[in-house]
Amino acid sequence: MKNLQASVFSLRVAATSGARARKGWEYYTENRIWHPDGNVTLEGLKYNIQIYSEQTQTKGPPLTLSKYVDQSYLKEALKQLAAK
Repeated sequence: MKNLQASVFSLRVAATSGARARKGWEYYTENRIWHPDGNVTLEGLKYNIQIYSEQTQTKGPPLTLSKYVDQSYLKEALKQLAAK
């Protein structure tokens, strides 16, 4: 609920009505674009990149998650934790 309130506030600041902000929050969380706790999901980010590419008519090779996300630090940390 706290994240919903933050979303409503930020969208109001951007001159969006509270009803539209709530509808946006519901859409993004129900379609797993945003995690309900506010964390970024790779699936949601991939979808956002796809929409961005379509809206901006990006030329060249398709944009990929690897251009924006590097989880090598996470994989290394998990490997080190498993070794303990």
